[in-house]
Amino acid sequence: MRTPREGVLPKSERLRILPLDVTKPESIAAALEASGPIDVLVNNAGIGMIGALEGTPMARARQIFETNTFGVMAMTQAVLPQFRAAQPAAADVAEAVWRAANDISGSGTIRRVLTRWHLALRR
Repeated sequence: MRTPREGVLPKSERLRILPLDVTKPESIAAALEASGPIDVLVNNAGIGMIGALEGTPMARARQIFETNTFGVMAMTQAVLPQFRAAQPAAADVAEAVWRAANDISGSGTIRRVLTRWHLALRR
């Protein structure tokens, strides 16, 4: 979670909320170091975009791709050595949202990139 807040989820010995910004390698490394072994990776970080692509400033489009595409790749890459050894699961929560997105917003492009990338990881 980019900015953890106390009380968002009930306290549990089996769940720990850590600060994480998927666009910053040092944040990823710190979260992985603090987390210990990972059983499941859920790529849930994402920035939404409403409106047509031509109306979106390039800086915003880059921020969206940095988080929604490269953030997923960075997190997956960071845990892959551990996953290859233990074979746990990974999921991208935003996939269901992207399927419903209108391609004119650019979300379809991100979905297609990640779908092909995940297929390559399975080989």
